[in-house]
Amino acid sequence: ADLRLDILQNTTEPARLMDAEKKALSLLSQHDAYVESLQSDLEKSSANIEVLETNRAGVAANLDEAIETYETRVAKIEHSLSADPAYQALAEDVEERAAISERAHSKLELAEKDKLEKGVPYEQDPLFSYLWRRKFRTPAYRASAFIRFLDNWVASLCNYDDARLNYARLTELPVRIAEHAEQKGAERDHAINQLNAAEADALSQGGADELKESADDLRKKLMHLDEDIDQAEADHQQLAETLEKSRDAEAGPAIEAREVLQRALTAASFPDLRILVSETLDVEDDKIVDHLLKLRAQEMDLDISTKDKLKRPPLLREGLARLEKLRKLFKRANFDSPYATFTAADMDEILSLVQQKALSEKRALKKLERGMRRAAPRTDPDFGGYDRRSTLGLPEILGDIAIEVAKEAQRQNHGHRSRKPSPWGGRPTRRRFPSRRSSGGFKLPKGPGGDFKTGGGF
Repeated sequence: ADLRLDILQNTTEPARLMDAEKKALSLLSQHDAYVESLQSDLEKSSANIEVLETNRAGVAANLDEAIETYETRVAKIEHSLSADPAYQALAEDVEERAAISERAHSKLELAEKDKLEKGVPYEQDPLFSYLWRRKFRTPAYRASAFIRFLDNWVASLCNYDDARLNYARLTELPVRIAEHAEQKGAERDHAINQLNAAEADALSQGGADELKESADDLRKKLMHLDEDIDQAEADHQQLAETLEKSRDAEAGPAIEAREVLQRALTAASFPDLRILVSETLDVEDDKIVDHLLKLRAQEMDLDISTKDKLKRPPLLREGLARLEKLRKLFKRANFDSPYATFTAADMDEILSLVQQKALSEKRALKKLERGMRRAAPRTDPDFGGYDRRSTLGLPEILGDIAIEVAKEAQRQNHGHRSRKPSPWGGRPTRRRFPSRRSSGGFKLPKGPGGDFKTGGGF
């Protein structure tokens, strides 16, 4: 079918045309226009992506400015609020109740540790364990007279009465302390909620809520633009692949023409095929064959270099797809936040490894996080409520760092006194209250020296 299509295209007046050949020629005449149409659509798609990226850059710049304005207002409100005696009383109450809760959890941890360590001898004693499981010497104990006699004899052998009192204290003490720790934790949380309410009220009266809403709206607009860009890039990729196939006659009217002719030739009888072959013979055939042999030799030489070059575009597309996936993960984790910077050397190395398929996209993201330089916000991210973090767009805590923070939070909940600051200047489970807050002076990072400043442009 391919040979026949070539003859039909390059013969000015074919000797014989079947209906299928007429249809195939008609489709071939449409193919060039189809390719040009795809090329035009691809150029429009590229222009659309450029417009979207330009719009995104403008919205991102406006968002950075809105966050700076918002943080300036919050810092001013926080400074004025710290001088309010009522607010200071709330903050001191939180600190006191947090300390009490911490001590209660510390006692609970010690009691649980004692139970695990000191309870082993009792639990490994088969006679004691037998009587304990039967709830011997308690109102819940039930047995016949003969079994009671035997159990009393067993109790005398293992000194059960004294051991039972000691083991009961070991098992009951963590339960009692846990109830106490839970109560003190609830009191601490209540105090924190009161402090949060006071801060939220101050932010509202100081006009910070309107600024926050404006920043949130810009962030939502930025998210919608990112979705539009993702869709536009997917459409562009699809158009590019279709155009490439169309130029190689592997898509569009050309492939349809081949299929039409192939079906007709398959259904044709052998005599009809012989007639088609005979129509291609003339006195110039021998010259044409000699010329074809020379061309074939050249073709064989070209095939080797052509195959190598044809491998290059798919490899580049695969590398581009991996980089695109990393870019989406990068933005989804808020690593393009103004509160995060990366060195140019780290970015170059990681992008090169991802493109060469030497590093997966997720591992690259974790590697980027380990080298990230976090800039602490001007004010406590939890001041006035946890939702301020989403407004600021702080980068997420992933991988090993997230595990360490979770472990530290668990240690704090169980009363450890060591305090490891969070990456954003606060603490994983306790707030930095006014008496312990550092004051202003923070500006959005400008990417000094060799730093890689993302700011939404990656």
